[in-house]
Amino acid sequence: MDKQKRERIHYIDIAKGILIICVVITHTPAFAKTYGVDGFQWLESLRPLFNSYFMPAFFCITGFCTNFGKGSVLSFIFKKFKTLVVPNIIVSLGIPFVSLAIHGNCGSWNLLQTIFDFVSTGGFWFLDALFFATLIYIYIYRCSALSKYRLVVSLLFLVIGCAIYYFRLPNPWNIQQALLLLPFVCMGHNLRECPLKKRHEDVMLAIFLLITMCDIIFNFPLGGIMGKISLNLFWFPLLLLQSFCGAIFIIKLSKIIEKSCVLETIGKASLSIYLFHMYFLTKTLPIMSNITMTFLFGLAYISFILLICVVVDKILNTKYLKFVLGKF
Repeated sequence: MDKQKRERIHYIDIAKGILIICVVITHTPAFAKTYGVDGFQWLESLRPLFNSYFMPAFFCITGFCTNFGKGSVLSFIFKKFKTLVVPNIIVSLGIPFVSLAIHGNCGSWNLLQTIFDFVSTGGFWFLDALFFATLIYIYIYRCSALSKYRLVVSLLFLVIGCAIYYFRLPNPWNIQQALLLLPFVCMGHNLRECPLKKRHEDVMLAIFLLITMCDIIFNFPLGGIMGKISLNLFWFPLLLLQSFCGAIFIIKLSKIIEKSCVLETIGKASLSIYLFHMYFLTKTLPIMSNITMTFLFGLAYISFILLICVVVDKILNTKYLKFVLGKF
């Protein structure tokens, strides 16, 4: 049992490493365009390979790794608040406050504006959505032991999320993303309780490869569920199917890789990478505006961003700073 548990953590770290690399690959070209840096177009061409499922897969992995039956609901909420909301608050407010202090703009109005921006937007959308999705799911889980019932209820919440999107209703603290991605938390938890049979897994992998190949060839307008949601009512079922199968693909790929110190290290630092990689992109890309960006230089740059975020993670995991990551 202990050996199986260690193995599970082992490949889950690899999966998280792959997914957070996808996050950095997605954000880098967008930030590069903002700062007038050319040469990252090849990264955009990679997006159809993972664009639809890399964020849903994070929610699936969370459902897989979380024990929703352990302890009281209040203790569960407190734990998730520590590990998701606290880092969100500290980093979302801390970086602007430090920046204002460095530039000597610590006036009360600037500080209040920073706080208002955080309260109105919720900071990092992914942490907001993951917090609310896990909170909703624990109540669903505690109300029924039937996995089919939990999935149906999760899909009903997804429908509510779609309604919020299509009717352009308010989306406080990214609750819309939480509702749309809730079924993936349910899916991951169901996989924990009832692993897929090999033939079912093979069918889902085949479906994933077929949809992805067709998407690359025909450029389907599938959209995606990220910070900026893009949904097409006609294509939405196909997007969901590709996302579900894509999450299975990532887990399967991680098991095949089996061991990778690099991916495991990146996976363990995924929270810090998510929190800080955009900050380092904004600070380093302006310096590179006059540099001719080659393919190899682009790879080196992304590796540098990942490396510096991993270093930050190591520093934050020390005794007096680990509270930043909600470890107290």
